[in-house]
Amino acid sequence: MKFNAEKFTSNADRICRKAVPKSHRQILDGKEVVNGKIEYEVDGEELYLYPVLPEWCSC
Repeated sequence: MKFNAEKFTSNADRICRKAVPKSHRQILDGKEVVNGKIEYEVDGEELYLYPVLPEWCSC
């Protein structure tokens, strides 16, 4: 599965959308989900998104 920013925006609840800034969604878009988690980096800072729900992803 790969994270899909558009699906996240349409399917995530308001709290999740507020927790993940739009700039991070652009970075996450297309990243592979491993065991329900995505590890990524922003401005040299190591971050992760967990859990990543299937309805936020494309195959």
